[in-house]
Amino acid sequence: MSDENQSGPGTTEDPDELREQIEQTREELGDTVEALSHKVDVKGRVSDGIEDRKQQVKETAAHVGEQAKATAEQAGQKVQANRTPAIAAAASGLVLLALVVRRRRSR
Repeated sequence: MSDENQSGPGTTEDPDELREQIEQTREELGDTVEALSHKVDVKGRVSDGIEDRKQQVKETAAHVGEQAKATAEQAGQKVQANRTPAIAAAASGLVLLALVVRRRRSR
């Protein structure tokens, strides 16, 4: 019984099949090395996480800014549509301010 006569799963004498198996093994080994190097690169992973968070914050800020702009536009439109209450509120504020100033001066 010699090793040359024994054949089992994954063994072949065909050179093309051997080349194909070697290439597949190389690819798997390359993938494994890449995965291990990614795990070891803690600084790089943290940096990537920070960049992801920065992008999320920028997107959220842009979205909130757009919402605030839309809300301000709606408020402006409502004020223009209902000028009387807005004018009355402003006038009331001015009268109240004038009364406070007058009272302080009279003391």
